[in-house]
Amino acid sequence: MPRRFNAYAQFRHSLQRGDLHLAWTTALEIPGGLQLDDALDLLALAHAKGSPKYGRAAALWVARLISGDREVDLEEVALVVEALTDPADELATRVRAVLHRPDHGEEATRAAQAP
Repeated sequence: MPRRFNAYAQFRHSLQRGDLHLAWTTALEIPGGLQLDDALDLLALAHAKGSPKYGRAAALWVARLISGDREVDLEEVALVVEALTDPADELATRVRAVLHRPDHGEEATRAAQAP
């Protein structure tokens, strides 16, 4: 089996088991690194476990979101940051809800069309 699959399968399994240390370790072994959604799942586990690495990891995740291929506007970034700093559960669900809103990108389209 390819190394990426083995490391990725172990990463997903460790997330499902709630093993933050193993998830973090295996994430580093995945060739090419984690996709943004997988990194969000790791963040959610770090948040749930009260990891001291959470704040820095969340900031880096937002930086990846902004600099990636996905178009996000300032309002979405603010909502994502709010969701990431909220102590409530279901962090990943709330962040995905912001990023998958039906009006996603409409603000950017209106701003681009403004005179």
